[in-house]
Amino acid sequence: MSTVAVLGIGASGMAAARLAHAQGDAVHVSDLQTAAAAAARAADLRALGIDVDLGLHDADRIAAA
Repeated sequence: MSTVAVLGIGASGMAAARLAHAQGDAVHVSDLQTAAAAAARAADLRALGIDVDLGLHDADRIAAA
């Protein structure tokens, strides 16, 4: 299992996160947005067991992926 970092929680970020998760990878998604739409998408990913940070990009976690 590898760790995948996805930057951005828009349509392509959501698709990439779901694909990596479906393939068995640990997934970390981050986005600088904190708006309601981003929070709703984050909740959808978290329900799948995907780790999501909103409002920041944790450079250490991204570099570790």
